[in-house]
Amino acid sequence: MYLRSQNVITEDEYELALAITDDPTIQKMNWQYRQKDCPTDVLSFAALESDMPDIPSDEEDDYVEPTYLGDIIISQTTAMRQAEEREHSLTYELAWLAAHGLLHLLGWDHPDDESLEAMLQQQDRMLQSISF
Repeated sequence: MYLRSQNVITEDEYELALAITDDPTIQKMNWQYRQKDCPTDVLSFAALESDMPDIPSDEEDDYVEPTYLGDIIISQTTAMRQAEEREHSLTYELAWLAAHGLLHLLGWDHPDDESLEAMLQQQDRMLQSISF
């Protein structure tokens, strides 16, 4: 996986927030942040798109604060519908959407068919690395 700068992700620690909600809630967020008045399956809000302040650390403390990647919000309502349409489990659909959201947090985007295909292939690779 690659960050926007195309640097390979290191062994450092990372955090993100994952929320699962319903269609009416994600529709409100989709309108608020993307001016699209409809529900969607997943929204991502990358923390690394903005400058993050340096937090002074105590030299005696070995603790390193994990890098916060951002937030992923998934509509369970849409995930359930898509899982049924695609004839796979809700667990798989939620993992698929979480992987998609994570790639967005890492700087992936899909403004055209070619970049969408590359992103979907990366999602496939991610899901193949875990078992259900």
